[in-house]
Amino acid sequence: MSNAFVSFYEKNGVSPVAQDISNLKMHYNRRRNLLSTLGVTPILLEGKSILEFGPGSGHNSIFLASLKPKNFELVEGNSKGINDTKVMLEPFVDINIKLHHSFFEDFKITKKFDLVWAEGCVPHQTEPLLIAKHISSYTKQGGVVVFSFNTGISYLSEIMRRIFTYQSFKNKNYSFTEKLNLIKPFISNHLKNLKSMSRYYDDWIIDSLLQPLNLTKLFTIPDAIHLLKDTHNILLTSPKFVQDWRWYKDMVHDDPKTNEMTLNSYYKSNLNLLDFRFCDYTHSYEFGVKLENIGLKCWKLMCQIENGDEAMLPVFNDTIKELIKIVKPYSQETVKSLVVSMDLINKPNLNSTNDSFAQWWGRGQQYASFICK
Repeated sequence: MSNAFVSFYEKNGVSPVAQDISNLKMHYNRRRNLLSTLGVTPILLEGKSILEFGPGSGHNSIFLASLKPKNFELVEGNSKGINDTKVMLEPFVDINIKLHHSFFEDFKITKKFDLVWAEGCVPHQTEPLLIAKHISSYTKQGGVVVFSFNTGISYLSEIMRRIFTYQSFKNKNYSFTEKLNLIKPFISNHLKNLKSMSRYYDDWIIDSLLQPLNLTKLFTIPDAIHLLKDTHNILLTSPKFVQDWRWYKDMVHDDPKTNEMTLNSYYKSNLNLLDFRFCDYTHSYEFGVKLENIGLKCWKLMCQIENGDEAMLPVFNDTIKELIKIVKPYSQETVKSLVVSMDLINKPNLNSTNDSFAQWWGRGQQYASFICK
């Protein structure tokens, strides 16, 4: 479960989720905008209770602490992450802060919270639905829980880079550090295209390419909606893809139907998650469901390839060809990136500087907030 991350982090003595906060004002602005996009107005958190799961190094936690909550509790399974977060939060002496060194599923208290925050820690668990259900149970009635998500489509560019990395190093007895140093020049050429990136390159490579994910699962916005439908209503998402033209006076029933509306909007616009260079795509619900299934298949095939099943690489190639067929009417540039990246994972070359692969990134991580009924 949550030790899917921790065992790798502990083994290598890392907590590879640090942020560049040399410009603290810019860092706080990023976090403020994220919360506001999700309907969590930062000023309203003063005097409230917050529970954060998976703070990692604590770089994002300091913004939550700066909002002056009455109680701020954090749950982290990685000992280095606990120590790093403790140091980051030391300046906030006027806040009641409590750190719990615990796997998520082992954490049990009776208290409920106004805001429960789980960023970058539920996707890629071995049992993300069980973890998410447990996390959401700590939301007060009327309170908000926030998750981040990855889909096979939004994460496909990383899936390609993971397979490229695996193919480059398979059957070679490289150490963890050697792999990092060998892949870094190639990936740095890719990461420089993410102009607003705030993570350090080494951390991203360790967390996204070298960390074993072959026994883990995705966690998507549709997953969360189906999982929490009896206890929570979706509030907002980032990026925003829902248009709701209903008049508020017509929404008088206990169930505002926002979950259903969000699912409908999601499947009519999820192509926008594939390539961050393009947006404003709209398509049929059926197209979106097919796209989602192709992305999930790509994730599962990647896991099998990383488990050593080389027979799955041709199946992966065929799946990408299927994707290319349905994406072609929308974006030739995306198709070009898919073709080039597919060629490179079949014949990996660490000296390649092909821009069609390097410039292609999906909208890897999404967020959604849910109100506890």
